[in-house]
Order: sequence, then C-alpha cells, then structure tokens
Amino acid sequence: MERKRPVFGGVAAALAILTLVLPFVLFAGAMVTGDPNDPKDQGWGWLGRLVAGFVLAVAAAVVTGLVGSVCGVVALARKERLPWLGIVGLVVNGAVLVILLAAYLSNGG
Repeated sequence: MERKRPVFGGVAAALAILTLVLPFVLFAGAMVTGDPNDPKDQGWGWLGRLVAGFVLAVAAAVVTGLVGSVCGVVALARKERLPWLGIVGLVVNGAVLVILLAAYLSNGG
C-alpha cells in the first residue's frame, strides 16, 4: 500500500516556521509604523502601537500554533509519506502553545 502525500505534514512544518517568525515580524511592523516627528504620534501613540503589536503577535502565534498542531496530528493519523514533517510541526507548534498557555496561567488567567 502506497503512503499518502505529505500534504498535512508540509503544512504543519510550514506553520511551525510561521509560528516562530510571524509574531516577531508583526510586532516589528507595528512598532516601525508612524513618524516620530509627527505630532499625531507623540504621547500615547507609541504605547498604542506597542500594545497592538503585542496583541497581534500573540494572536498570530496562537492561531498558527493551533492550526499547525492540528495539521501535525492529522498528518500522523493519515500515515503520510514523510512522517517527520508532521512530528516537527506538532512538536514546535505544541511547544509554543504550551509556553503561551503557561504564561497565561501564571498571570492568573
């Protein structure tokens, strides 16, 4: 019996990379928007960008982590051709989700 193409495993591995890289890119992108010499960006503008960038980064990590973990489980359940892709996706995405959950719970969430 021929094993299935590693579709879900590939998605899980790609989302593992996105889970690690995308939050930093979104946070940096939120912080560099705006002109520091513009009067509209003085005062609370930087704090708003900081909070928005942080919230966006955490939300992106949670979404890509959840979808990547589900794809990793599906890849292993389907017995795809390259099982290491699903394992990598499951381990990386699962680890990020565990870290985020531990941080949330440690703050009394």
